[in-house]
Amino acid sequence: VAKDGSGQFSTVQAAIDVAGRRKVTSGRFVIYVKRGIYQENINVRLNNDNIMLVGDGMRSTIITGGRSVKGGYTTYNSATAGIEGLHFIAKGLTFRNT
Repeated sequence: VAKDGSGQFSTVQAAIDVAGRRKVTSGRFVIYVKRGIYQENINVRLNNDNIMLVGDGMRSTIITGGRSVKGGYTTYNSATAGIEGLHFIAKGLTFRNT
């Protein structure tokens, strides 16, 4: 994933969605997220298991969402990262609620 267009996807959610359509669910599906600030809320849905997000470092790769109750979202849906899939791992990145 790369905001600058150098990756296969420009949003983290797009990569997660493709991972959810895979036929083989055993083993880990690793998504590399290039350094940058990604303004989005992500959702790893139920049965989208074994996803791993790997960034370029906690200060370099940041996923930040801006949803709130004021915008009409529930508490769960306002989270920057909603994880329902089993065995999710994130390494080398930061989730920030803004």
